[in-house]
Amino acid sequence: DNGYIIYTDGTEKILVGYNGTETDLILPSYITKIYKYAFRYCDSLTSVVIPDSVTSIGSSAFYGCNKLVEVINKSGLNITKGSTQNGYVGYYATVISNSPFIFGTNNEDFYLVKYCGNDTHVVLPDKYNDKGYRIHNNAFKDCKNILSITIGTNVEDIAQDAFIGCNNLVALNVSDWDTSNVTDIQGMFAICSGLTSLDLSSWNTSKVLNMSSIFNNCPNLHTINVTRWDISNVKSMNYMFSGDNSLTKLILGEVTQQTYNWWCARLTESGLSCDIIDCTIIETPLSFEFEIDSYVYRLNGTRYTATSS
Repeated sequence: DNGYIIYTDGTEKILVGYNGTETDLILPSYITKIYKYAFRYCDSLTSVVIPDSVTSIGSSAFYGCNKLVEVINKSGLNITKGSTQNGYVGYYATVISNSPFIFGTNNEDFYLVKYCGNDTHVVLPDKYNDKGYRIHNNAFKDCKNILSITIGTNVEDIAQDAFIGCNNLVALNVSDWDTSNVTDIQGMFAICSGLTSLDLSSWNTSKVLNMSSIFNNCPNLHTINVTRWDISNVKSMNYMFSGDNSLTKLILGEVTQQTYNWWCARLTESGLSCDIIDCTIIETPLSFEFEIDSYVYRLNGTRYTATSS
């Protein structure tokens, strides 16, 4: 069971050992006790969530877990930093809290690694350690109880598949999120089958390189607003709308014919009609650059050089 070794006597379920490789653990919510030595010398373990179902932790259960620096305590146990009580779980910790948000770092950036709460309406922290942070891939994976998520201005990046499998997520407020330095939004909303509409018109996508599968398998998503999206640097847009059988409106705003063709191609590769595009096609403005001596001029961004015969 995900590396957990569970013993049950028919009444209680006791976690007696762990042979997995994960570094950030959310212990199963059905366990009632953690047996002595259960995680002893698991020296790759960096964070652990103790569920509210746990009533006791055996002696030395976390002894030797010298990288276990973050403990999220949702139980009624009194877990404190530097203490040998409760199986040494807090002995090495620098952070002990009851927050449902698990953060990590690579010594340069902070990451929201996992959400382990039960709230239906989630508002992300504005900052972590007074700094902005990134949302790690799979951070909200399969959080099926979440109905809405609000993301603030200090989230620096959202990795691919961050919300994958959030089947009941019907509202995602990303209007305040600063996307000006984001480069990869692959699969961001994939398999969010509860989403019905997304207004992403405030996003600055000028640095985005990968949009593949961003809306993949969102079967109830009927409206997407991507007005003002800059796709000039995008290298991959494959299968953006695969499985989006309910999509009836894609709002683009004012676009050139070339941009319209790009979006149309993304729809048709997924079996959708270009008729659902809501936009106004504008002509590309002409611009000229002259250089008298060498007869250089620029037309529509293309540079030509002419020489006298």
